Amino acid sequence: MPELAEVSRIVHFLRQHLVGKTLSKVSVQNDDIIYGKAGTTAAEFQKAMEGKKVTGAGQQGKYFWIAMSSPPHAVMHFGMAGWLKIRDADTYYYRTDKPGDKEWPPKYWKFLLETEGDPKTEAAFVDFRRLGRIRLVDCPAEEIRNYSPLKENGPDPVADKDIVSEEWLAKKLRSKKVPVKALLLDQANISGIGNWMGYVP
Repeated sequence: MPELAEVSRIVHFLRQHLVGKTLSKVSVQNDDIIYGKAGTTAAEFQKAMEGKKVTGAGQQGKYFWIAMSSPPHAVMHFGMAGWLKIRDADTYYYRTDKPGDKEWPPKYWKFLLETEGDPKTEAAFVDFRRLGRIRLVDCPAEEIRNYSPLKENGPDPVADKDIVSEEWLAKKLRSKKVPVKALLLDQANISGIGNWMGYVP
């Protein structure tokens, strides 16, 4: 499952390739799990994104978002095997060197974004296991973290360095009667840590 570091990499690519550009075309595939379980529909996502300018991208733990020129904004989670691919950019989660890695649109895509301009940028959210989530959050962009699902999660150890300190963690550990790894994996305590980042020998 993509964790804090992998999601941070995708946010970097979003800022590099999409921020500041207008989405001229948004294609979607209806999926009642990936969209529906997050409280939206593919059609609503398409309508909210198409024709708008991407003004920012951010992250809290395993969640990330694309901020638009006006609400709503897209807030996403990769689940176990989701990923965001950008055409002709090295955004691969891992290398397989299979011919299928180069095909576009990629297999199992859930949305495709295409920007105005030349050269245009094309991006795709893919998820063959359908455990990812794509939702719309209707609020000012700077307040995204104050809304569900982000408000229910704990601080991000990178974005919230003023909160997540050695003292903070020690206090958190003293207040919970659970194994250390269980505490670290609970997203309500701290955002973004999964099995590999939370490895405790």
